[in-house]
Amino acid sequence: MSQTHLGVVTGTKIDKRGEPVAWVKPLVDVERWLEVDPDDFPTRGYVFWAQAKDAVRDALVFFRPKDNTAKMLDLKDEFMLAEPHSALEILDLRSIGKAEEVRLALDSGLDLPTVPPAKPLLWTCENILIGPVALVHGPEGTTLEKNNRHRIRFFHPRSGDVRQVSHDGLTRHVFARTSLGAPDGFVDWDDDKPVVRRALEFAADTAKKSGSSLELSKHLVDEAAEAIAGGGSNPELRWRLNELERTRSLIESLRKNADLAGEVVDALRKHPLVEKELEEVRATERKAAREDADKALTDVRQEIARLTEERAAADAALETVRRSIKEAEHEGLRKAAEAEERIRVSIETAVRSVPELVAQIAILKPFLGGTNSAPQPRVFSAGTHPRWKTGQATISSIRDLRIRMSSLLKSMGMSTPVYQRLHAAFCAHLLPCVGGPRAVELLKAYATVATADRIKVVQVTGTLTEPGDIFGKVDPARSRFVPHAAGLIDVVLAARESTGLMLVVLDGANRGATESYLLPLVQTALRRSGPLALFHPSAVSADDPYKPCSLIEWPENLLLAVTLVEGPTTLPVAPDLLAQSVLIETDTAEDAPVSQDSQTAVGASEIDPSSNLLKPAATGGGAALESLDGAVSNAVRHAASRLERGFTGFPNDAAALQSEIVKGVLVPYLASIPDADERAGAVSNAKDALGPRIGAGLEEAVSIARRRLA
Repeated sequence: MSQTHLGVVTGTKIDKRGEPVAWVKPLVDVERWLEVDPDDFPTRGYVFWAQAKDAVRDALVFFRPKDNTAKMLDLKDEFMLAEPHSALEILDLRSIGKAEEVRLALDSGLDLPTVPPAKPLLWTCENILIGPVALVHGPEGTTLEKNNRHRIRFFHPRSGDVRQVSHDGLTRHVFARTSLGAPDGFVDWDDDKPVVRRALEFAADTAKKSGSSLELSKHLVDEAAEAIAGGGSNPELRWRLNELERTRSLIESLRKNADLAGEVVDALRKHPLVEKELEEVRATERKAAREDADKALTDVRQEIARLTEERAAADAALETVRRSIKEAEHEGLRKAAEAEERIRVSIETAVRSVPELVAQIAILKPFLGGTNSAPQPRVFSAGTHPRWKTGQATISSIRDLRIRMSSLLKSMGMSTPVYQRLHAAFCAHLLPCVGGPRAVELLKAYATVATADRIKVVQVTGTLTEPGDIFGKVDPARSRFVPHAAGLIDVVLAARESTGLMLVVLDGANRGATESYLLPLVQTALRRSGPLALFHPSAVSADDPYKPCSLIEWPENLLLAVTLVEGPTTLPVAPDLLAQSVLIETDTAEDAPVSQDSQTAVGASEIDPSSNLLKPAATGGGAALESLDGAVSNAVRHAASRLERGFTGFPNDAAALQSEIVKGVLVPYLASIPDADERAGAVSNAKDALGPRIGAGLEEAVSIARRRLA
């Protein structure tokens, strides 16, 4: 059953895994527009919708039914929903009248028998569809949302575009096609004031271009309206003409009101009773104004007198304080002279006897020049992380790496092929972005085999705003560089003097703004774009042990990887970072059960630095995404080519290699497309280009990656 159907969402909930699910009741076979027999969808006449993030109760949706593959005991429906697409509902307002009459009715609040859909198309008596528009249902009725009303599209429906569908005793109208296409024109339903402003601005600009004199301001709007009306049937011109016509009508009404009001006021002023009343009002106002001025003058004089008294009292108190200060100064000088004399006598006495001198040291030390009793700042020492050397158990071939990694991952109950994409990313100098609940476990397993268990895990928080924050910050009060608690800068210093590899992991990298703190670090570490500036040398004192680290180079024997987490405090991953990364999932359906025969621990080993295990092939690459020529960016194609060369040495056939490139590079690229419709179209095009074998499961992979990256 592959026909497209139209159905209604009858219920939604969150399942045991925390995922939203929904149920859809099929209503119409779209291709023939016939009502659906509930017996065609056993056992209950419904379709199950997994991962139903966009499901809204009572909303209409287009879909294709497919066999239910969800392994859930409480599901009884034999079909599940595929390729969902929200249907556009149509609100029939033809009984109200034309578009302008519909606008006025919505401004006042439209009384509808039922709550309308949130963003429907409005059907007017001119047989045009306006929208989609956002409606707000309140106590005064249904009104138009206040935002984005100045340029609303409208369409002339073709035969068969507007269809009826019935559910729960209600007849609803729906747009039969999945896409509206290009609009036939626009309407401006904004408030009168912004409409007038935009119309006058456009009229003035049009008049200037046509050579009309701006001095003839009373004819300006009429000239612009006539120029637009003669400009053909362009939708933009008809939209502007609508604005100008409304503005001209408002201006004419205001002019008539002003003229009539002036005539009425002139007639009233000449009436004897009104003239007498006005004179009495003027006399009363003059008397009240005089009384208010007299009262205000009296208040000001009283305030001046009060302030004068307060100033005299303050001057007297100030003079008393000055005398007290002078007396205290004389007394202090006298006591200082007495203390100086006692100190001099004590020094003379102490000098005469060495034992007495030693006894007096504690008393005299505060009074001797050149000493400072304040505590000295603590002096930090750099390089607290120990240097390391290459161990005894080294590996120098893909075969040894495969044997050790497979054995270790089997004992952990993890999928064994996943390490190949991780190692290929390191070879290609791309950033491994590992997702899933066992991301850190995978990286630790790789460190056990490739770096002799040398691994540093740095927890990322939202306070990281620039690349230097990972290493530490300058304390301006002490002119000292304070390293980050993880000690990453000491690891970098130790790596400069060490041989062998070490792995640095930024855990939860998407908790911070990756474009601010991580992208510059990746370019320095992987692209070798130059040293990274941590602070200015003058910001720290000369004896600070970290002063030489103001510019820092990432050592080549430090491998860099990140993990991605899900949660409310995460931020989207920067697209520029994804173009230099490889996505690796650890919680897919490929995870293997724990092997009872491979529980023995795998001893630590490391890659021989002199081997070619971390060097990609010099040539080749580019074939994996060749069928997508023009559909992906050059940066993505370049990353795919490098990753393909990084797989050199692994015994993969062409199809398996292409599948790895698609999962690691293409999937995150598709998941990073922000617009849902554009993303769905790109996924569909990629599936067609890759073929059924490689493209199978692409939507699910993109959906999982979307949760990590968006």
